[in-house]
Amino acid sequence: MAAGERGGAGAPVAEQPVPAADGGHQGCDRPKNGTGAGGRGSRGGRLMRVGIIGGGVAGLAAAHHLTKNGHHAEVFEQSDFLGGQASTFDVYGGRLERGYHHLFVSDTEITELIHELGLGEKLAWLESSVGFYYDRKIWDFATPMDLLRFKPLGFFQRIRVGLWTLLLQKTRNYRKFESITAKDWLERRMGQNAYRVIWEPMLRGKFGEFYDRVSMTWIWGKVYLRVASRGKGGQKERLGYPMGSFGEVIDVLAQRV
Repeated sequence: MAAGERGGAGAPVAEQPVPAADGGHQGCDRPKNGTGAGGRGSRGGRLMRVGIIGGGVAGLAAAHHLTKNGHHAEVFEQSDFLGGQASTFDVYGGRLERGYHHLFVSDTEITELIHELGLGEKLAWLESSVGFYYDRKIWDFATPMDLLRFKPLGFFQRIRVGLWTLLLQKTRNYRKFESITAKDWLERRMGQNAYRVIWEPMLRGKFGEFYDRVSMTWIWGKVYLRVASRGKGGQKERLGYPMGSFGEVIDVLAQRV
């Protein structure tokens, strides 16, 4: 089974299948490109009947891959919408993501999937523009110079944060971070005040009540990906956005399964 992307901690509990437009379950009602139950898939292997818990991007993508290869996939989602954290809601005729989302240049698999779904022309790679809201002011927060200008921290605290961030960017082995939480690592290296001002609000916003249990590996991954998105020669970071919103990607993906 494949867990879908959902908010909160852990995989969602499937209560009932999401009704489709025809009154069926959200998922594939019959094998595609196959020969029926007990037959063989497009690659000659046995057909499988797979239940996928969670209708997020991961769950829908897994169902798409399975049905494309002739298997029967059925997606179970307890919410009344698909997409998990990448889902959208309507705002004055437009679609707004429930959580912030973008693609890094290293996210090659989801990028290939978007092209496969026929939405590649709507995927735009834009220069990053990041702001940090603190004390009723939005501070630019995308470059090392922005960090040096970030006055909510003292000057030497900014230097300390910058040096440890650089060390994370240069670290290739993530395993050293698996046995420590982000909270403990960041407080010890960057200082309690830097953790309180910068990192704790970000972790709380992403993980809620579980913010202090998150592995440092997660922070390392985010910092490491940022470097990859800047390319060679210190270029500005570029991030990918589907111009029709991630909701359009989810809609097309759901139609395919």
